[in-house]
Amino acid sequence: MIDTQVFVWSLVSPAKLSTSARHALQDGTIYVSVVSLLEIAIKQKVNKLPDLPITTDELVEQLKRDGFELLPLSTRHIARYNDIPLQADHRDPRSVVTRSIGCCWQRH
Repeated sequence: MIDTQVFVWSLVSPAKLSTSARHALQDGTIYVSVVSLLEIAIKQKVNKLPDLPITTDELVEQLKRDGFELLPLSTRHIARYNDIPLQADHRDPRSVVTRSIGCCWQRH
């Protein structure tokens, strides 16, 4: 599963990606969480992504054209959030949600 910022850079500033990141994006299936789409929409609304002036629907079409797979979010994924401990040195809940989605995805 790709990080939101890496996904954004792959669309608007691929030169910001390391060589290894660019290669990783070309190898195998890369998933984009719907949570990333929400995060992008929020950043667009507060004008933090002026280089990405497309709608969510257009973004979904673009990610499909670029070979990314959209990873859904269900209440089951959200419920898994409570099963994953926060890290003492990194309390960003987005990373925990991402891991909980990944755990559920791997189980099914």
